[in-house]
Amino acid sequence: MRRLLAAMLLAGLALPAAGDDPAIKVAANTWTPLGKIAYEFPERYSGTYNLRFWCNLAWDPDGQRILFYEGYKGSHGHSYSIYANALYSLRPAERTVRLIDLSTGWKSGGGHYRYQPTTQPASPHPRHTWGALTYVPKYKRVYVGPGAAGGAPQANTFWSYDVATGAWTNVTGQPPGPSGFQTHFAHFPDSDTLWVFTPRGGSWTNLYAFDMARQTWAEKQVGRTEGFAVQHVAADARRKRALVRVNFRTPFESLFALFDPDTSVLTPVRHPAEFSTRSRMVYMPRHDRYFIHDPAGKDWTYDPAGDKFERVPAANSSTLRMDNYIVYDEANDLVVIYTIEDRFEVFRYVPPGGGAVGRTPTTSPDAEGGAAPAPGQARNG
Repeated sequence: MRRLLAAMLLAGLALPAAGDDPAIKVAANTWTPLGKIAYEFPERYSGTYNLRFWCNLAWDPDGQRILFYEGYKGSHGHSYSIYANALYSLRPAERTVRLIDLSTGWKSGGGHYRYQPTTQPASPHPRHTWGALTYVPKYKRVYVGPGAAGGAPQANTFWSYDVATGAWTNVTGQPPGPSGFQTHFAHFPDSDTLWVFTPRGGSWTNLYAFDMARQTWAEKQVGRTEGFAVQHVAADARRKRALVRVNFRTPFESLFALFDPDTSVLTPVRHPAEFSTRSRMVYMPRHDRYFIHDPAGKDWTYDPAGDKFERVPAANSSTLRMDNYIVYDEANDLVVIYTIEDRFEVFRYVPPGGGAVGRTPTTSPDAEGGAAPAPGQARNG
């Protein structure tokens, strides 16, 4: 029986159906579908979760949850945005996605919510956030930056969300650059600066530094900017560096570079030839490695201390072959990806030569730092 169970785990078949067992059993170095998700909405909402995609995932260490900006569809056939319009949380160990707050224009009427554009929004205009969403523990705020919304100028606005009060704030000023299409953030916890990479044209990238304490913007000159656009950014708080992926190799002759916020310089990183321009990465503090996932089926780690790439000894490949977004669940030591196929998969990285089948905790602290609520008890996000 033990051998049979071990074989099932290694095959990635250990995840029970939702409701059978609240824990996720994840074999080491094995992509495991998260399975059926329970979507939770406050009583005042009568709509449904609506896939819009092109939204990054951000880890909230205070709430021990993953945050992202996705779609909400109102009930009774009322109009809805084709772009993301709601802030959600995901708790992988519980398989729950919970609506935290709805975006601009959604107002109560007839017992349900519908989309009504307004010229004086109290929250962000619907948008695809791309990489422009992050949580800043020092200020207990979620920052949502410029995004794509079919050319709508409102999508270039910059917002913050106070998780304690539930209030949105339109951030003073805006990035001086043009389109927010494919904007990406980098933030380092010991700094008041939020770094904003935003495109200029399509083959260039502008860099702005937003001082969260002073609420001021400054444009920075990025070394070696000609002929590339930033496609993804993952910050390493330990070294105060960020791994950046660009859209094509010239002028770096590399798809990756390390960003130094003190000098605003991008330094090319040599890497194996197998990487594609669709790769996405996330820093794993527990392992002091970047995890790099390629939808083509190859997974790697990058060791910034040794400047070394290594193939992950994965037992299988992710079934999510479309472009996806990635985050590291620090509480459960899981890499989590989300795809346009509206599915989540998780991966528990174990270095070569070590590790066994693990089990994630069934509870985690809530946003206020207390114990997880009992079954049936309300939770904040």
